[in-house]
Amino acid sequence: MTTELKKVVQSILHPIIPQTYYFDVPSGDFPYCTFELRDVRGEEGIDKYVLEINLANYGTDDQTVNDIESLTRQVVNAFDYLRYKNSKLSCYSYVDKIDPIRETDRKINRRRIMINLTNYEV
Repeated sequence: MTTELKKVVQSILHPIIPQTYYFDVPSGDFPYCTFELRDVRGEEGIDKYVLEINLANYGTDDQTVNDIESLTRQVVNAFDYLRYKNSKLSCYSYVDKIDPIRETDRKINRRRIMINLTNYEV
């Protein structure tokens, strides 16, 4: 099931930010997006996940900051109260929280978006 969910998440994120990767970034090109799915306790017939999305951009000018804020809004709009159904999945999600993350390199602007995702057996 997780493989199918990864494909769905990737298909939603890629149009917003083409450099989208599962878990780790293969290169240092900015801006980029990483995501990770973690299982949390579910019930019979219901799978629950936490989807962590990290957006990062590099620079100190206003445009760099505006870009990361714009990407954050687009991702939140795409996932908040999302309902998705196909032959393998029937899921919905909502955004739980958005955090700015401080990096050692102050030129890196990063946002972490935590999303609760629930999938029902089809």
